Amino acid sequence: MFARDNPGNDSVSVPKISEVIARKIREEILNAEMQPGDPIASEAELITRFGASRPTVREALRILESEQLVKIVRGINGGARFTLPDIELVTQHLSVLLQAYGATQRDIMIARIILEPPIIGFVCKQANADEIELLEQSIALHKQASGDIRRFSQETERFYDYLQKISRNMLLSAILIITRQIMHTQTETLLEGMPSGDLFPKRNYENNIKAKETLLRHFRERDSVEAEAIWRKHLSAQLRLAEHMGIADRRVTSISAEI
Repeated sequence: MFARDNPGNDSVSVPKISEVIARKIREEILNAEMQPGDPIASEAELITRFGASRPTVREALRILESEQLVKIVRGINGGARFTLPDIELVTQHLSVLLQAYGATQRDIMIARIILEPPIIGFVCKQANADEIELLEQSIALHKQASGDIRRFSQETERFYDYLQKISRNMLLSAILIITRQIMHTQTETLLEGMPSGDLFPKRNYENNIKAKETLLRHFRERDSVEAEAIWRKHLSAQLRLAEHMGIADRRVTSISAEI
């Protein structure tokens, strides 16, 4: 589905020296289990170690900085320091890719129907009483926001934030965060220029809240099968709503770096 550069071309791509250095530094700092803010080797040390020029080492550090693995601090006590990458970087790249290849809202929703229910079933098994209480509080705020799609969408995003924290699995959490951020951008695009207020019929808010209340009942019962089933039904209903509103075939909008 996704095009490759120069298809059929068997030529071997030789990495630049700066890319090789960046790869070695990347492996070392990740394997060293460094803490955010810890300094990595100085520029002078890297020049000596790799026998490379100053511009080459600086280019390697810029590569790592673009990956959000290091932050270059200026000044007397400056230098390159380790940082943890933000999941938003992945989301931005993914959203640009989806937009570039013409993905639609329907594509996103179908993918969510396939991917999210098993994750929700997994989360159901992890959630403790305090975490379920947070989700219940979120549903209470859903009810207060009913009739205002912007506020309601914000609370839906908060609900996803709670779910990803409960999962206790880095990759599953990442998928839920990416979903939440993509949802945010698509909702903002849909609402752009529209007045805040009742965009959807009242029953759609009620059905959304009811689905989440049923989900939490299954959470409390530790019934992951039914939790998965209700979430699949919930997402399928959202797809039908998008089709009814005529927005299912709208193209995906890429995510701004300001999110």
